[in-house]
Amino acid sequence: MQRTESIPARRADVMWRRMGEEESVLLNVQSEEYYSLNEVGTRTWELIDGQATVEEIAAKLAEEYEAPLPDIEADVRALLQDLRQQGLLD
Repeated sequence: MQRTESIPARRADVMWRRMGEEESVLLNVQSEEYYSLNEVGTRTWELIDGQATVEEIAAKLAEEYEAPLPDIEADVRALLQDLRQQGLLD
């Protein structure tokens, strides 16, 4: 059985918009604070759907960016921790 904390989910009250090809901006409606993401962070945000596990997200990114899975998984976990601290994930 998988742990539920390994399946990230976006908060419903977070607004976001892609800014050009490589960045996006997220707005935490409750705190009224903005948070920006680079290209890989934006792609990670898009993959956070409340169904994919951290491992599945990392595997997809490693494939898309042709990067080593252990490095990508560590980066994804760090980003998810930051997004949680910012109140952007459930």
